[in-house]
Amino acid sequence: WMDKNMAGAQFEVMERRGEFLKMDKTGRYGLSVDSIVNAVDMGSENEPKGTKKAVVVDADVELAKELSKVSNIRLVGVWVGLDSIEKIQERARAQMASGDIVIPPGESEDSVLRARVKNIVKDIEYGVLSGIFEFTILNDDIEESLQQLKAAAEYCFK
Repeated sequence: WMDKNMAGAQFEVMERRGEFLKMDKTGRYGLSVDSIVNAVDMGSENEPKGTKKAVVVDADVELAKELSKVSNIRLVGVWVGLDSIEKIQERARAQMASGDIVIPPGESEDSVLRARVKNIVKDIEYGVLSGIFEFTILNDDIEESLQQLKAAAEYCFK
């Protein structure tokens, strides 16, 4: 991610040119293809030459679609989600309670919840049918998910 406060004019030029695949909610950070490629190329001093590297991008379906269009990167899609509609609803309710999901004026919690679940089901359908996700991780245990993600990465470098 490129920081607008650190990059200044370069950030603004890239933003005008539409070079960012995604911007954060605040508009301060932008993700570009170059930033992904540069992250792969950057290595630490302790790494042996030729070490295979990967960049993990936490992407929603829209960003995954954009990444799948990029020709100079090897994309390995990993779908990470909860394993039941009930858990999806439970998480959405918690996000509404914390204010992470805002209930617009004139709408109810139930209508926002239904819309949220509908969009998630639509995203899951795209994920299954598109073929851009090579691995699926379905659970809500972060440690188990991390182990599965590491296994997927190791498989890709075999």
